Amino acid sequence: MKRIIALLALAVAPNILMAETIKMELGEAINKHLIKMDAVNFKGNYTGKSMKLTITNLQKSTMVLKVTPGIILKADDSSYQPMALASEETVVIQPSKQSAVEMYTFCGNAPRRCPGMDMHYSFSHMANDKLMPVLKFIKDNMLFDYLGQSAVWAITNNHEPGEIYDPERPEISKKLINLVCQITKKDLPNYYTVGSYSPAVGQPAYNPKKLKIYADFELRLTDAKTLTLGVYDQAGNMIQKVFENEQFGAIGHRFTVEFEAEGVEAGNYFIRLTEAGKAIKEQMVRVD
Repeated sequence: MKRIIALLALAVAPNILMAETIKMELGEAINKHLIKMDAVNFKGNYTGKSMKLTITNLQKSTMVLKVTPGIILKADDSSYQPMALASEETVVIQPSKQSAVEMYTFCGNAPRRCPGMDMHYSFSHMANDKLMPVLKFIKDNMLFDYLGQSAVWAITNNHEPGEIYDPERPEISKKLINLVCQITKKDLPNYYTVGSYSPAVGQPAYNPKKLKIYADFELRLTDAKTLTLGVYDQAGNMIQKVFENEQFGAIGHRFTVEFEAEGVEAGNYFIRLTEAGKAIKEQMVRVD
């Protein structure tokens, strides 16, 4: 009889242990007041791995918490940026114990002030259906830098998709642009821009001034031609030469133009491909 009871106890024990483990997402656990969370920006940055979450389990059961992209944290001082968690982690916390995890983040509002080191944050809300797939793409492709940040701002601040560009990673940039355009219902851009970003504490992270503009030109020639490619101002003056009077054969050609826009006056400019002074192809770009 004692042996039967012992066997039954062994059979039931795993089920008891399973019942004592609570599994849920971090946001749900916060909303149900099952845990306490303290979030600290330990790097003083808004991109990269900069946020440390210290989570206290308030229950008498072990908790397995999934920290997912899309959790939005608010600063104690509302003049500072909200932060969007962009990575994914699973945290196991024993009853009445603490556990900490470091997370990748992005700024969730471009005009707000940059964070300082050791600033405290708290849970605000979950990202909307537009931001969630962008954060998932960023996580899946490990774009935890300014390329990912540009995509986040395209959702949170309605920035232009053409700003989501890194000339060192053109293919993944264009895939991310395509996703953002599908979500926002915006047209694909005809050219791409790269701006400057400030990490200065207390200053806005985003500067609308464009440093460089990139445009792709594709051309198929039926016979050989002598071509010139450059950037022109509204008066028709070439202000930046890409190449001049170069021979190209009767095949398909692809050119990527890099326009140094820093220091030029605001206005419309024209990336123009010409033969003997006559425009074959032209793309207008805007410098604000």
